[in-house]
Formats: sequence, structure tokens, C-alpha cells
Amino acid sequence: MKRVTETADLKPLEKADFVFLNVSNMSHGMYYKVMKFLREKNVPFDYLGRTVNQELYEKEMAEKNI
Repeated sequence: MKRVTETADLKPLEKADFVFLNVSNMSHGMYYKVMKFLREKNVPFDYLGRTVNQELYEKEMAEKNI
């Protein structure tokens, strides 16, 4: 069985205007893979807090005014 970090397709992120990352449930391997990809492709990103509440995520994204 392959690990998610080996099989995850990050290509759709390349076209993103901005990426919000919720790293609270992300493995270290996936984090480093995503960060490398975003930096190489110059995709802007920011981190979301550790909440699991959808409304709080939306509020946090709106406050960042991206």
C-alpha cells in the first residue's frame, strides 16, 4: 500500500490563486511535499488555525482578506 504522500496529486493547486492550509491533520511528509510544491510554483498560501468549525474557518479566511 502506497502512502498518501507518494500518491497525492498536487497539480490542481498549481492553478489556485491562493491556498489555505489546515496542517492540524496533515502528516509531516505531506506538509513538506505541499510546501515544496507551493514554493516551487509560487502559489501564495497561509495557515488556518486549529479549529474544526466550518464557520470559524470561513471567518478566519475572510479576516485574512485574500
